[in-house]
Amino acid sequence: PSRAEGSPYSLMEAIMAGVPSVGSKLPGLEWQDSIPALWTFDVGDYMQLMDVIYKITSITKAEMNMRVTQSQNIIVEEHSAKKWANEILEYFEQELLD
Repeated sequence: PSRAEGSPYSLMEAIMAGVPSVGSKLPGLEWQDSIPALWTFDVGDYMQLMDVIYKITSITKAEMNMRVTQSQNIIVEEHSAKKWANEILEYFEQELLD
């Protein structure tokens, strides 16, 4: 687990590949809480990590598939390169108009 991270693309990439993921709770990464197939734990709290792993292994395959699909949709809508590019374009268009 990381103690510092800019944006954990590896977690998003794993989920887009259908792999549920576990990440550290870090300042600035609160968006992770909105991803159903991404479980988080406090940095250094290995008992909490153990609980997260237990939760993940206790979920049915159908529920996991549903969580992964929901997560993929959220990532595409909120964290894709296309969304980022559109936000940058909107910013520059606004700056040019002002």
